[in-house]
Amino acid sequence: MSDTNVQDRLQRRFNRWDNDHSGVLEKSDFEREADDIAERMGERPNSQRATQLKKALTGMYDDIARDGGGGSSSAVSWEQFQKAAQKWMASDERVLRDHLRPMVQAVVGMVDRDGSGTIDRDEFVAWISAIGAGEGQASDAFDTIDTDGDGSLSVDEVLQACVDFHLGRTDFELL
Repeated sequence: MSDTNVQDRLQRRFNRWDNDHSGVLEKSDFEREADDIAERMGERPNSQRATQLKKALTGMYDDIARDGGGGSSSAVSWEQFQKAAQKWMASDERVLRDHLRPMVQAVVGMVDRDGSGTIDRDEFVAWISAIGAGEGQASDAFDTIDTDGDGSLSVDEVLQACVDFHLGRTDFELL
């Protein structure tokens, strides 16, 4: 995938997180994103799962602000966001994986309704439907993401799918 496509994905992500359309990212944008995800998943705003997701997303904001050259109390411009993303994606994909892991773990914890520690097909379809994709698209994505073929998605499988999307290897966006 071209650098232009990766940049387009980064721009879409920046715009999605900029909930108030101010042209900069603020911690409150990430808090609102966590609340929106929790609501779409039918989770109470102050539940343990919703709280874990909010902590993971605001932690990601802090990392973006730091790696973009600002501080966690300052707003993050598009240029700073790009700088942080380049740091995360420039070399070893483990860096990107390490930054995405807390958010993926929190989302998997929220989506995993039966407490198995993994996401089954029905849980995945409910999640993906809640974020706006169709059931057929969700089912196809599930089959692709389930790399070990056991019929469930582990944190590591979901994490790898997110990494692959951000590095331009796949087209299915989970987060």
